[in-house]
Amino acid sequence: MQNLSHIQPIVLVGGKSSRFGSDKLRAIIGQDENGPVLMVHRPIAALRAIFGPRVMLVGACDFSLQALADSIIKDRYPGQGPAGGILSALEATARDVFVLPGDLPRITAQLVLLILARAEQHPDALIVMAQTDRPEPCVALYRTEDETTSALRRHIADPRRGPLHAAVPESRRVMVPCDRDPLTNVNRKEDLA
Repeated sequence: MQNLSHIQPIVLVGGKSSRFGSDKLRAIIGQDENGPVLMVHRPIAALRAIFGPRVMLVGACDFSLQALADSIIKDRYPGQGPAGGILSALEATARDVFVLPGDLPRITAQLVLLILARAEQHPDALIVMAQTDRPEPCVALYRTEDETTSALRRHIADPRRGPLHAAVPESRRVMVPCDRDPLTNVNRKEDLA
């Protein structure tokens, strides 16, 4: 793997958790030697295992969660979903961005490495993302190219916008087949079971 200093690892934390009924990122999903393990710990840990202690959270979140990351990026496009958070990170860091959502309790560093390895094979791709039975645009590497940021801005501005993965042309995105289990996200309390 090449030097990863040109990639900024981020975790998206700006969701409302409306279906969960409370802040799902603070949901306790286990215990370790340091105490309770919160849901957001897992994506942070997966990224730190690869990139070291420079994981940033993007979006509005409970103050108690901010201390878990190495830094915070303010979402410049609140209410615009993941596209707004990813665009905010690209603009704020001027680096490629590796993104994970905060609600993946089974995410692994191995899956992050799989996507990074594919990105290394496709240096011209604007987005290299996981794919299970569907595209997973929130588990992806976004390249800091004018074409990427322009595509995300157009996506946000379009009131009839389609899916996020389609924001860039198919010829400039790479899909990485992945097992569904580590990418199972939590939307409701019963999903924790």
